[in-house]
Amino acid sequence: MKSRRGRNVGILSRLICLAALGFTSCAPNDNSRDPALQYIPRGSVTVDVMHLVAPPRLTTLSETFQKSVQSHGDWFRQYMNMTPPGAPLPYHPNMGLSEAEYKEMLQLTDTLNLVSGAKATLQVKKGRGGVLELDGGKDLPELTGITIDLKYDEVTTPFGVATDRDSIIATSEQSATGPWNGVSWSGGQLNADKTEGFSIQFNVGRFVNGGRGILYYDAKKVTGTDVKKASRVLTYDLPPATPGS
Repeated sequence: MKSRRGRNVGILSRLICLAALGFTSCAPNDNSRDPALQYIPRGSVTVDVMHLVAPPRLTTLSETFQKSVQSHGDWFRQYMNMTPPGAPLPYHPNMGLSEAEYKEMLQLTDTLNLVSGAKATLQVKKGRGGVLELDGGKDLPELTGITIDLKYDEVTTPFGVATDRDSIIATSEQSATGPWNGVSWSGGQLNADKTEGFSIQFNVGRFVNGGRGILYYDAKKVTGTDVKKASRVLTYDLPPATPGS
């Protein structure tokens, strides 16, 4: 993740570049060796549009859970705000399940499988300043307009900009997809009760087994009761990995 100091340095660099226009050239970063490049396809690429498949028991429990928390919407928002980020929600009867059923539902999430549901075409072209531009066409409209700027280390989407970068390390915990290494960008800002703001997660990487690429995109924008979402998981062929990648 980028530190506050790191982001401030990036902003300062841009201001210096603007002040120097006409006198010298400004190169924010030399991104020609950025490891993220090995995970991003170029040109017109055929992708597998992936979907998570759940066992019937998990589907049943999840539907019961969702209906119950929707009927207790105000309580559920407050309950989520009381839970530390990344921690599982403690059991509560308002979830509509018994405590044993809730534990079973959490355990069954490890049995989700990612399977291909369709084929589509994704266009990735290099635009002005070397920025990579995505075009999903009619099959992947959620991805159209997304840009990846490796010089400034940010991903711009219709929902906002993701500037916090981190590495993804392959582990056995990536049970739904299988282990993969990659790069992630995240960003967003939501108010305390999560009724205003946006959140973005954009990841690209390469599977340990087989060497195919993976792209994960999940974004949400909330304006009062209006909630807009976009989510896609794609896999695709990549050139062979370079030594040490």
